[in-house]
Amino acid sequence: MRLTLLRHGTTTWNELRLIQGQCDESQLTTAGREQIRAVTAELARRDPDLIVASDLARAWESAQIVAATLGLEPVADARLRERGFGTYEGRPLDDLGPRLSGVDEGRIIDVDARPPLGESLAEVRARLANFLEDLEDRSTSRPLLVTHGGTIRVMRALCESRDLTGTAWYPVTNASLWEVTA
Repeated sequence: MRLTLLRHGTTTWNELRLIQGQCDESQLTTAGREQIRAVTAELARRDPDLIVASDLARAWESAQIVAATLGLEPVADARLRERGFGTYEGRPLDDLGPRLSGVDEGRIIDVDARPPLGESLAEVRARLANFLEDLEDRSTSRPLLVTHGGTIRVMRALCESRDLTGTAWYPVTNASLWEVTA
């Protein structure tokens, strides 16, 4: 199965450089909506047969924009949410160091690190593995998943059967497309 992964458009909290996680207060900006509209032509060429999106507002609105163009009805799934950052959500990105994030100098160093009341990368991977198992039971071969930067990084490692430890924590820009095989 070929998966197309789409990160939501730019949000108010992206612009403020705040940790979004699973907090649903951040909203798409006008520019973020335009970014998503701009990528729909490429998505149409990829011809998805299903849209599944994180239920968080920024991803859900992005999915609805795409769905209106492609003529598909999106389905929400909380397993596609961003990693939960617990008490750090809404704080500046710089507040989240390697001890809590598990990421240092662009590499994952600790899959079990977690902010207070947040999730570890190992837990995100398990959640996404469960999602993929259920997705295999659907009659789809070209799903579009509208999700978040951290989720895309972990999903790519999972689909490529890579261990998270040592994996690069590369940039995933807003409204960027990624393709993997599951």
